[in-house]
Amino acid sequence: MKPERLSPLDSSYLSMDGPVTVGHVCILCPFDGPVSMEEFRQRVEERIDRVPAMRRKLQTTLVGLGRPWWVDDPDFDLDQHLFEVTLSGGGDDLELSKHVARIATGRLNRAHPLWEFHLIQGLSGGASALVTKIHHAVMDGIGARNLLYDIFGED
Repeated sequence: MKPERLSPLDSSYLSMDGPVTVGHVCILCPFDGPVSMEEFRQRVEERIDRVPAMRRKLQTTLVGLGRPWWVDDPDFDLDQHLFEVTLSGGGDDLELSKHVARIATGRLNRAHPLWEFHLIQGLSGGASALVTKIHHAVMDGIGARNLLYDIFGED
């Protein structure tokens, strides 16, 4: 895709990232049962091209003035975006919420496209969950809902 300058609104979302705030949005999606990292990764690999914004990263201007650009990441690597953790304390709601809080408060690496998917294993009953973390400059809540459908919905 051609480089695309961020809109003033999307550029302002980037300024939300500060010493005590973040500009990304997280969504917790519990699965009915276990999901292996292999099948999770395969699903994302098969469908990530349906959402071109997920392969784009920021490029700032040469002198750092003005709004940045979205450019295709020539070094795109899913390993920078897909993570797996297994909860060790029985996977109750308290342990899950603490782990989701750790994910939500961490910063996204601006050298890569601004999103992460965290597959959480070890929930009570053997279930898995997904935590999405997507910068608001990339997409809004409706866009995130559509992304989840594009990747995990029916064909």
